Amino acid sequence: DRVYQGFSIAFDASVEEVWCTFATGATLIVGSVEQTRSGVDLAQFLTQQQVTVLSCVPTLLAMMEVEVPTIRLLILGGEQCPQELISRWCNPQRRVLNTYGPTEATVVSTYQECHPDRVITIGKALPTYYVYILDEDLQLCPPGVEGEIHIGGICLARGYVGRPDLTAEKFINLDRYKAIGIIPDRLYKTGDLGTWTNDGEIQFLGRIDGQVKLRGFRIELSEIESVIMQCAGVSGAVVAVKKVTNIDRLIAYLVPKQSLAKLDLGGIFETMRSRLPPYMVPTSLEVLDSLPTLPSGKVDRKSLPKPQNIGVSFHNNDGRKPTNETESKIAIVWSKILGINDISLDADFFQELGGHSLLAAMAVSKLRAQQQFQDLAVLDLYQHPTICLLANELSTRWQHLATIDRGIILEDRL
Repeated sequence: DRVYQGFSIAFDASVEEVWCTFATGATLIVGSVEQTRSGVDLAQFLTQQQVTVLSCVPTLLAMMEVEVPTIRLLILGGEQCPQELISRWCNPQRRVLNTYGPTEATVVSTYQECHPDRVITIGKALPTYYVYILDEDLQLCPPGVEGEIHIGGICLARGYVGRPDLTAEKFINLDRYKAIGIIPDRLYKTGDLGTWTNDGEIQFLGRIDGQVKLRGFRIELSEIESVIMQCAGVSGAVVAVKKVTNIDRLIAYLVPKQSLAKLDLGGIFETMRSRLPPYMVPTSLEVLDSLPTLPSGKVDRKSLPKPQNIGVSFHNNDGRKPTNETESKIAIVWSKILGINDISLDADFFQELGGHSLLAAMAVSKLRAQQQFQDLAVLDLYQHPTICLLANELSTRWQHLATIDRGIILEDRL
């Protein structure tokens, strides 16, 4: 075998790359920093070097548009793996493994042999590893019940250097829990959520502290990213919560495939709307050349840039401007309430601008302070959520009322 070494030595996965290779007498092929971050160049390099074993994070694999026929073993880990990647890279001559494991338990603790027709999980424990899913009372969770993933066995670290407090918090002694069937004396609390499937595998559900709470809704960002990754032309996607003018908003950052000059943002938006509840649909789609990464190769969410497309309609990126007094007055109020300048006439108050029920009530209240909007109701905003639609509805309503008034006057005269 010829094994590619692309992980930084600051990342525990490099241990797997280097020492498994040396222990079996295989050849280690070391890549440059540039290659480890560029899917296009990396695919060419792997083929030229006849690499047979590749271990990488799904984000990097997603950026590789061309096939690497020499790879017989593909090991994925470090991030949740999209189904689309498995479908694309699996073939009868190649094994694809989805792996999971924290550094505190020596790199990889579980793995699944992936196939295109199987749901992706993190599989079962490796030999000498013990993996349990426990509730808050450290009781075993049955299949289908969510709990925290715990790991035990000879794989465990002794603790954190110079951090006895953190060691005591994360590495727990379980002598008194032997009665419920836990074998090791110590377990490591991973902070990851999971559940047992009926097949005895673990379905990874994200970080306990990785959930975000937005307007009272608990949101798993990975669920949104999974939907975006299934859209045509997307090679990488990450969703983050960014504060824009003191309002928390869901922002999606996309990396297009190299072969596509432009993404169909309107199509991506419609896909999200059809598959996600409204509170999980990002209010802005930001296109990047690449996603910022940590030395480990994982996405560096903290380094994601400030969003630029807040207020721009996904269906009309030219951003149509107000054409009459009614549209202008609505736009001014929305801009003040939402903290967004130059709002497109076609941008949806809720789906694209980050509006919600409280902001809708504030917008209607501000508008009703003006004489011509006194009959405006919050329901009108829900039924006509763009400046253009709302202005047209009000114009039609006013014309109808004017017609009725003229009819009454004419009837009185007759």
